[in-house]
Amino acid sequence: MQHTDFQGGEAPSFAMSAVLPDDSETTLPDADQDNKRNETDDFRTWNWGEAATAIGINESTLRKVWWEDALEPAFRHCPISLRVVARTVKKSGRQLEEFTAFGLQVLQAYKTAKGTNDRTAERFLAEAKASYPAVEEPTHSTSEQQPKQSLKVSVESGNHQIVLAAPVLAQTYTLEGLRKGESLQFEDPLAIAAQFLVIADQVQAAMESDIDQREQKLVETRQAKDAVAAKAQELKLEQRFYKARAHFIDTAQTHETQSLQETLSTLQALGKPPEPNPFTTGD
Repeated sequence: MQHTDFQGGEAPSFAMSAVLPDDSETTLPDADQDNKRNETDDFRTWNWGEAATAIGINESTLRKVWWEDALEPAFRHCPISLRVVARTVKKSGRQLEEFTAFGLQVLQAYKTAKGTNDRTAERFLAEAKASYPAVEEPTHSTSEQQPKQSLKVSVESGNHQIVLAAPVLAQTYTLEGLRKGESLQFEDPLAIAAQFLVIADQVQAAMESDIDQREQKLVETRQAKDAVAAKAQELKLEQRFYKARAHFIDTAQTHETQSLQETLSTLQALGKPPEPNPFTTGD
C-alpha cells in the first residue's frame, strides 16, 4: 500500500509517531489530567467526543461503526498506535485511552475514503490490513521439534491425604426455614373459580327468568286492568239504569197492589158474616 495515496484520499504519514509522558506513577484527578493533557500540542490526545467533533461525525458512529467494526481490526498490528493510554482514573485504576495525532490523521483519511464511495473505504481498510499484518511467531528449528527421548519413570503420590468418612445426608429436606412468613392459599383455586362461574351463571339465569316472569305478569295485569276497567264503567251505567228501573217498577207494583186491595174490599163488604156455632161454648 502506498502511504501517500489511499485510493482517492490523502493518507496520513505513517512515519509520524506520538509519544506521551509516562504518568503511570503519578496519577492526578481527572480534571487536572485533562488540563495537563491539553497544555501543549506535542502530547495532545483526543477523547471520543473531541475526535468525533474534529472529524465531524457522530460520537456513537465513531465508536461502534468506524472504530470497532473497521479501523481497529485494520490497524490492530500497526507499529504506530492510533490510541494510547492518556490517563488513569485514581479511584478505580482504570486506564483511559485516547486518539493520538496519528490516529486522528487515520480517521480523517478514512473519512475522505468514505466520502468517495464505500468501495474506496473498503480498499482503504484492506490495504491497511495488508500493510500491517499480524507478526508471526518464529518457528522452532528442526532440532528443537524433535521429541526428547522418553524415560520410563514411576511417580507415587505418597501418603499425604486424610480420608474422611462420607457424611450421612438427610433423605428429606424442607424449605420452611428459608421462608420468613406464611401465605394464605386455596388448594385448588381453579376448581373454586370454575364452581363460582357455574353458580354465578345459574344465579344470573334465575334472575333473568324471574324478570321475564315478572314482566309477563305485569303485561297480564295491565290487560286484566284494562278489561276490568271497561267492564266496571259498563257496570256503573247498568247500575244507574237498574236503580231507576227498579224504583219505577216498585212504585207501579205498590200502586197496582193498592188498587187490587180496594177492589177486594168492595166485594168483601157485600158478603154475609158467618153464623156463630151453637155448640161452641166459651170458657
